[in-house]
Amino acid sequence: MDKLSYLSENSLSSDAVWLIIRHAEKEQPPDDDPFFDVSLTGKGFKEAVQFRDLIKEKFSIEINGIYSSPLRRCMETSKAIVDRIDEIESFETSNLLGDPGPYVVDDEIAGQSFLELENDEVVKMQIEGEDIEGFRDVNEGSKLLLEYVLSRQPTSGLHIFVTHDVIIAALLGSIIGYVVDIQKWIKYLHGLCLYRHEDKLFMDCNEGTFNITGNTEFSF
Repeated sequence: MDKLSYLSENSLSSDAVWLIIRHAEKEQPPDDDPFFDVSLTGKGFKEAVQFRDLIKEKFSIEINGIYSSPLRRCMETSKAIVDRIDEIESFETSNLLGDPGPYVVDDEIAGQSFLELENDEVVKMQIEGEDIEGFRDVNEGSKLLLEYVLSRQPTSGLHIFVTHDVIIAALLGSIIGYVVDIQKWIKYLHGLCLYRHEDKLFMDCNEGTFNITGNTEFSF
């Protein structure tokens, strides 16, 4: 199964696509510094290049923009995917995609939750509306992220956003209303896809295809 197997025919034929993915495989941080800004592994670099080839195989439209978390593993993934940054119209980094992302207002306090709990547990608490110190409301964070994503040249082309598993899982959960179980957790270079079809906004993900036009939480 390839890393874009969740895409529908409508997303592959759309002329306006936003692909939000997790970075490629990363090195393990040192035990005494779990938040150390690590690089990709050799396998991660190779798979990011293969992912670029898969995109070219699947989509008929060109990559018009790539947007990255400022953390090293995401930057390296982005550069591997596009090969030559100067060949695309837009390349930028954003803290809405990581460090700290759209859901964190105090990264030191929020970091404690990630140290004490598994990532999926933290996201589950967010989706269930629990008040977690250091985090903003999950729907507010998702709205910030989606406004950023959809404002990036939304009329045409393929736009790729390279971010982190907990951010994608929180965004997905806030849209579909539940957290994906750990067996379906966001794997390297997996994520979700937003696209226009017949003047509506859809989302493809492992859980299926969702019409999210007019979503009252986010006011698309």
